[in-house]
Amino acid sequence: MIGVGFLIANMLASVVSGTGEGSMPSTIVRWSTIILFTFMGLSYTGVGDIITETAFTAIVIGMSVAGALAFGLGGRDWAGRKLEQLDKSGDHKPLPPGD
Repeated sequence: MIGVGFLIANMLASVVSGTGEGSMPSTIVRWSTIILFTFMGLSYTGVGDIITETAFTAIVIGMSVAGALAFGLGGRDWAGRKLEQLDKSGDHKPLPPGD
């Protein structure tokens, strides 16, 4: 199962990259496919059921935290500018109920 995953990963990477060799999308597709088939192989053999579940949960939680941090820290300057613009304009309308 894992060996077939390596073959499919290389095939998908070559399809994604087209003529350009070693592009970022092809690298992401290659490693994502390899990781997916490795987890599938471990789960199929019964050796890594707990490992697979724990690793998948850790990846999902890590991506969620990374996204929240990137959005929160990346948007902080923009939000500060918008609040300053609102303060300078003097347009302080109260929010309608329910918003």
